[in-house]
Amino acid sequence: TTKKDSFQFVPCTLCVADSFGKAVDTWRIQLPQSKACGNFTRTVITPTRDAFTFFGPSSCSADSGIILNSFWSPLVFDRDLKNVSTQRTAFYYYDKVGNTFMLERKTGQVMTIVIEEYSYSTGIAKGYCFGQAQTADGKLVELSDIRFVIKIP
Repeated sequence: TTKKDSFQFVPCTLCVADSFGKAVDTWRIQLPQSKACGNFTRTVITPTRDAFTFFGPSSCSADSGIILNSFWSPLVFDRDLKNVSTQRTAFYYYDKVGNTFMLERKTGQVMTIVIEEYSYSTGIAKGYCFGQAQTADGKLVELSDIRFVIKIP
């Protein structure tokens, strides 16, 4: 059994900007008492366009960042889409210094990714995700407000 935790990010003045999670290739994780934000450095999609991964470092520490994987089959990103979701996901908030995942969605925990809007012509996808993740020491964290905008190649 995992214990609930009140996980917090280290305070960062850069994450005060409202553009994170709204501008292209940015992300933001809002927790009740702290937030983390950053830029995506890469988005990769499968040749069948039914799964993609996006990742990038935190603006506050190049040693930490976010990785999101999502699997959408039978849905294919070959046309404009609105309000689609999947729970076939992987989520990691990593720390390169300790070579650990500060937060990780583990088997049995649910993480939902919602694409509010995807434009096939521009490749821009705007969305959010929410669910459960586990800290490195095994405590459960409820994540309710992870926002992102990505450009899918």
